[in-house]
Amino acid sequence: MLGVRAGLGYYILDTRDRLAYSELLSVIIIIGAIGYGLDLAFRLADQYWKHER
Repeated sequence: MLGVRAGLGYYILDTRDRLAYSELLSVIIIIGAIGYGLDLAFRLADQYWKHER
């Protein structure tokens, strides 16, 4: 997040500096949803590959 000029990490730092906490919370929720989706996808892929053997 440090030293970047674009992306979600930059947006978090920018909203914090502007005291736009509603936007900050939205970005945090988006990052959490992305993480949850990736975790779910990898768990499903892991189950699929383990049962195929």
